[in-house]
Amino acid sequence: EELKKVPSTPESRCADARRCRLAAFGAALRNRDYDKESGDDKAPLERALKAVLSTPSLVGPLKSKEIDFYVTWLALAYHSKSSQLFFCDDKIPVANDSFCLHTADGSPKFELGKRPLPGKNRPEKGVFEPTVDEVDDFLTDSLPSLRVHSEGKKKWKNLKSPEHGSEPNTPNHPLDGSSVKSN
Repeated sequence: EELKKVPSTPESRCADARRCRLAAFGAALRNRDYDKESGDDKAPLERALKAVLSTPSLVGPLKSKEIDFYVTWLALAYHSKSSQLFFCDDKIPVANDSFCLHTADGSPKFELGKRPLPGKNRPEKGVFEPTVDEVDDFLTDSLPSLRVHSEGKKKWKNLKSPEHGSEPNTPNHPLDGSSVKSN
């Protein structure tokens, strides 16, 4: 079967990520927030999974039965509480500064904080919750202090330098894959 492409732009992917609450969902999974209140690990988790899996620009075009299948299996994986998922006590530590914090208010991106649990509110129509006004850094310049090591040399390059352009995916930028070797 031929791979199906979904036309999108950075702006449309940003709108899609906001509509399915992708960032808040990732934070909720990481911290096992669906386990904090009785019942949240059922319908809210499944609604949030369905919203993400119903977003073609993020996961590709899926049929309804495929979405239902993935929701079931991903919810089962979450319920397994396997340490290999790296959630809750097994989560990988992240930095408490720089690009791990929202630029607008300094809140950690990796914690749900004041954001409501994704999937907690029933959709008004379709699979997406009513719009939630929450902080995010989509399409903002949040890389001013990020630095990467270049090709095994003992020289660090600032990603914001004029030599690399202002954003990843610009020519010769260390994060575009063209100048950094992968292991």
